Amino acid sequence: MLTFTFPKLRPFVLLLVAALALLSACGGKGREEGDSPSATAGIRMKVAHTLTPETHCHKGLIRFKELVEAKAPGRIDVQLYHSGQLGDSAELLERLKSNSVQMCLTANAPLSNFESKLKLVDLPFLFPDARTAERLLDGPIGEEMVKDLPQKAGLRVLAFWVSGFRSIYSTKRIYRQPADLSGTNIRVMETPVHIAVFNALGANARPMPFSELYTALQQGNVDAAENDADAFYSGKFYEVCKYFTLTNHVYTAIPLSISERFWQSLPDDVKVVITEAAREARDYERALAAELNQAALDKLRAAGVEVAAVDPQPFAEIARKVYPRFENEIGADLLARALAEVQSAP
Repeated sequence: MLTFTFPKLRPFVLLLVAALALLSACGGKGREEGDSPSATAGIRMKVAHTLTPETHCHKGLIRFKELVEAKAPGRIDVQLYHSGQLGDSAELLERLKSNSVQMCLTANAPLSNFESKLKLVDLPFLFPDARTAERLLDGPIGEEMVKDLPQKAGLRVLAFWVSGFRSIYSTKRIYRQPADLSGTNIRVMETPVHIAVFNALGANARPMPFSELYTALQQGNVDAAENDADAFYSGKFYEVCKYFTLTNHVYTAIPLSISERFWQSLPDDVKVVITEAAREARDYERALAAELNQAALDKLRAAGVEVAAVDPQPFAEIARKVYPRFENEIGADLLARALAEVQSAP
């Protein structure tokens, strides 16, 4: 029997084995989306929302990215996703749980499905002005509403951004009194408070994702919707809706939420950076929201939209009748404290 020996190959084989072992140790397993970040290798943050790049929300996130990357140069890579690129609001909140998205901006309403105390913020005609609303959101009542979310939903709220007061845009008419809403098919967010309010006002509340709204209005599946002026304008809904009734019925809070799994993986100094940036960007976003909402009214008029201020009192008298329906979910004490704070506001 012949025996073959390969004296010249042996050093090569040993070298190859060593090289493969090194590659396996260093890069054989790529980091999955949900893995914990490494402070030394760099931290990647996917930050997502459902609105367009022209909105104050996205511009606020650009400021957040700039602040984070300036405060921790080379350590944190903030990646922004807009227009529902990573899912609608409900999907984004679910993705925070798995840490496949690290941070998101959503309206308050979807988050209230995890924490019923947040339904307080969506009560109609609660706040007389932006200053009163923001003081409540930034104070002890705001903290109490979100303190249990890490356990209940796998996320935490770092700051309340805002969208401004919501009003009604329509393909049909101006709604000068509640009776005008009778039989109107109006798109609302998928939250019990908003559904109850518009049904109480005589409309037919139609919950649907924001991404489906333009087509629904265009095809006549709904007659109206409600949002702030900037969202109405930047979403180009004025192309199909020529009436905007300034009811100012809800002041929209937009929680900036971070994955609890991601948060617990971060070094303490990075937590400080992200928290500071979230609050600094919040102040920028709020000022920008007020500015863009005012500018949007002028742009809507120029685009041929009839913009009408109406007496909110008849709407408020009916809409506030839904408060007792949600008292147990919100908490009677919390609701009473909120009403007292609003009424005592300067």
